[in-house]
Amino acid sequence: MGRTGRFWFAVAAITIVTVGCSKTEGTKPPSSERPGGRPGAVGTGGAGANVKSDGDFVRDIVIKNMAEIELSRMALNRASSVDIKSFAQRMIDDHRKSGDELKAIAGRKSLTWPAGPSADGKALKDKLSKLNGAAFDRAYIDAMVSGHREVLEVMKTEAQSGADAEVKAFAAKATSTVQAHLTHALEVQAKFGKTATH
Repeated sequence: MGRTGRFWFAVAAITIVTVGCSKTEGTKPPSSERPGGRPGAVGTGGAGANVKSDGDFVRDIVIKNMAEIELSRMALNRASSVDIKSFAQRMIDDHRKSGDELKAIAGRKSLTWPAGPSADGKALKDKLSKLNGAAFDRAYIDAMVSGHREVLEVMKTEAQSGADAEVKAFAAKATSTVQAHLTHALEVQAKFGKTATH
């Protein structure tokens, strides 16, 4: 093979190796490059997709925690029902404890801590900020029922199929707390003569 032939053969070989590497390594970009600022991979085992979802789970629960604390603080000032205020205080106390646990987990996993509630959470806060008394009570407790139903399903899914052992254990433990919150919220909601939404 002449010098020119050897040159083009070498170029072709380098190209094949480079393309092969980029396909393999390009599937796991650094967490800072992932769309939406997702926290990225967490844990020590399991498939890549499941591991990534553990980080998403932590981030999403942190955001929901923040929203529930903010709404419950508002309830202490705007609600007219003693039952609503009692429930709101329980939410603040329990979600602060949950937030502390999540912050510790996020620190150990090097996850990015969300800046605040989601756009939906902010929109709900804005809606409730325009209400007072009985109107606020009904809107707040309806939001707590639907929110806790949603979180309960997310907790159960993570507890059953999470890949990261620590995050999975948190979800398993938190499931009973979320179920207790939902039960309490439904009891309070029933006092307003409203049928629980599904």
